[in-house]
Amino acid sequence: MRLPPGSWSSQRHWHSHEDEFVYLLEGELTLIEDDGETVLRAGDCAAFPKGSGNGHHMINRSDAMNRLALARRPHHLLRHRHDEPGFRRPVPAQGWQALSGRLVRPREQKPRKQPHAQ
Repeated sequence: MRLPPGSWSSQRHWHSHEDEFVYLLEGELTLIEDDGETVLRAGDCAAFPKGSGNGHHMINRSDAMNRLALARRPHHLLRHRHDEPGFRRPVPAQGWQALSGRLVRPREQKPRKQPHAQ
């Protein structure tokens, strides 16, 4: 996965039934977790065990393109949980470039109704 300057890897989330592992191949990213922020550099990795409840995501705050490998252990009961409901992350207009070289463009989506706070 390539992450252009100013981009987010995702919205903050955690997985109920899926382990996740990230390895930074090139560049520098800021990892945001419940415990705060950590700068990751090429060769660094991060792991997120299933069900941890530790909301996480990465932001490219550098001026250079980043390249990272992402691995997950999928599960048929996957639940992808976001910590910040109603928060929309910025999506670059040009989309992302996959490691295969294919350009992945953002889809146009209709605004969703926000859940009522309880």
